[in-house]
Amino acid sequence: MGRYGIDWSKGQKNLTDEDWNTVLTETTKIIDKNESVREVAFSLNDRGIYYEEIEEFEKAISDLDYAIKLIPNFAYAFFNRGHTYWSMKQYDKALADFNEALHLYLTLQGTEKSIEKTKKAIKMILKEKEANNG
Repeated sequence: MGRYGIDWSKGQKNLTDEDWNTVLTETTKIIDKNESVREVAFSLNDRGIYYEEIEEFEKAISDLDYAIKLIPNFAYAFFNRGHTYWSMKQYDKALADFNEALHLYLTLQGTEKSIEKTKKAIKMILKEKEANNG
């Protein structure tokens, strides 16, 4: 089990409504306590994922912006904000965030999985952007 008693390895699409309620409840508790910058930033990131999943994009962006403000080299938050922008079809912002996430993963020795996932997302956005613009 991971954070909040959730097995994130199941994949976000497979989380149940009960799991998502746990994410929302537990992340909000940690954010409200405001005890550790790292814990708050990670909880904002996780809650941002939740908000994107339920298509509350502005709330997702707000949480991810704040996570990045707290930890400016937070590659996961850049990736997740990029994913949210992608969902909003704001391709230029999505590409900027994915490129920053990739840069941070490469600079800070991110996992090979994170690096490849980010490269794949960039390629997919470029294809989608081209298909929608031309």
